[in-house]
Amino acid sequence: MKLDLSNFDLWLLQAKKDSSFSPDVLRGWADTLQMHIKHSRTRFECAKLFGNLFNEWLSSGASVTVGAKLNDAEIEVPHTDAEPFIEIGRKELHNQKERLDSIIFTPPIVDCTALHSYLTSLFSDEAPNGTLQHLRRDIEEFGKYIRRKVITADDV
Repeated sequence: MKLDLSNFDLWLLQAKKDSSFSPDVLRGWADTLQMHIKHSRTRFECAKLFGNLFNEWLSSGASVTVGAKLNDAEIEVPHTDAEPFIEIGRKELHNQKERLDSIIFTPPIVDCTALHSYLTSLFSDEAPNGTLQHLRRDIEEFGKYIRRKVITADDV
């Protein structure tokens, strides 16, 4: 069931006033809303985890290029009760951040037809071809399973 949050409050008001609304429809809305909230929460938890890992990577010195020295004056960490925010001041760190962003957020270009024909020629014998078909079925089943599964913070 698709949930349009912009009209959700109007539909709830209509459901309160109109006795012809089915309880099954309301339960469906509630389930959809709960799934939406869980999905949003999971997305925000993953974004927070990524931010924490990224900040830890930047502050660890592992992100510094070879031969460059880490200077305390170049990375300023304000001391607050909240999680620290790292000011990136050096050119190398900016370049590394841009490179990491491009790696993470740029989808790889894969020629699926060429890959499929390569694998078909690679697994042209009967035994390896059977193994490939079995692997494809397993990956497809796992993909279907993972789409239905609720991913928790422990899973991440």
